[in-house]
Amino acid sequence: MFKQQKGITLIALVITIIVLLILAGITIAMLTGSDSAPAKANEAKQKQDIGAAKDQVYMVAQNAQLEYYDTTYVKAGATAASGATNLSTANTAAGTYVGTKVSNEYTTAKTVGDAKIEKTTNAEGDSCTVVITTRDYTCTGHIAQDGGALSWSTIATH
Repeated sequence: MFKQQKGITLIALVITIIVLLILAGITIAMLTGSDSAPAKANEAKQKQDIGAAKDQVYMVAQNAQLEYYDTTYVKAGATAASGATNLSTANTAAGTYVGTKVSNEYTTAKTVGDAKIEKTTNAEGDSCTVVITTRDYTCTGHIAQDGGALSWSTIATH
């Protein structure tokens, strides 16, 4: 009679190869597409670097604000009434001081991670404006002082 042989048939081999090719194609598509894990990780890192750079600009502004108030009111012994005619004028003076310090800090570009911070001037001539860039993203904004509080204002770019 016939001797039974154990092994893989040609059809099973072809089906196995086709399944492996499909799985390899799916894997390659996941690793190279715009929604791939490496692409999302790169995007997250760039956005984190922009956030860290914005934090650094904000810290420079906070330190300038503290320096202004310390020099004007603590060391000089001035009061809000003697230092300015009203609170609005005092805040404007502090805001100008903060803007000048931020502008001076970024006259030369600085980096935070992969983000570069550079001083720029917007259409209104605001010298406290900075541009933070990474390879794929740009964030333009400035530190503003309103009623004694500092805030980052993003400026739309065209």
